[in-house]
Amino acid sequence: MAAVGRKPSTNAKKTKTTKTAKTVTKSRPKTTKKKTESAEKKRKDEQKTAERYAKTAKTVSEDSEKKRKRLIKNEIRRLGDSLKDIPSEKRRLVKATVEDAAFLTVTMQELRDQIAKEGTEVEYKNGENQYGTKQSPAVVSYLQMSQKLNAAMKVLLECQPKTEVKEVDDKFDDFIVERGDDD
Repeated sequence: MAAVGRKPSTNAKKTKTTKTAKTVTKSRPKTTKKKTESAEKKRKDEQKTAERYAKTAKTVSEDSEKKRKRLIKNEIRRLGDSLKDIPSEKRRLVKATVEDAAFLTVTMQELRDQIAKEGTEVEYKNGENQYGTKQSPAVVSYLQMSQKLNAAMKVLLECQPKTEVKEVDDKFDDFIVERGDDD
């Protein structure tokens, strides 16, 4: 009888609490598992997107690099054709200058395109209160390359064989003599 009117022991309460805690614990991992699966799927999707972007960027980069090399090669050929009168021993010496001039020409064209799109000035901000505009880095590079290209072209032109200027008789002196103004 004492058992009927008796209060439950603390051991019984602990058991009940433990069972409830286990139930809650069991339901949380299922929710966490779904969230984990969702997060993992999202991460994989982001990774696939990043890989596709990298592959596309790499392809675009490779295509632009191939185009750039082709343009440089064409420019070397064009310069070589204009310098065909240079003696062969000098031609070997100026080969590097021709390649540099071709590279500078193609790079300067790319810089011109960039300057046309973005303009000649860019805004800057140094700190909280210091800001303004300055010359674009593309413009600075273009001007430096322009000077180097001019120097390279000067070297190439100096290697050209000198042509003698033939004096063309325009018969002006004969005209003066015939008029009698030669006094």
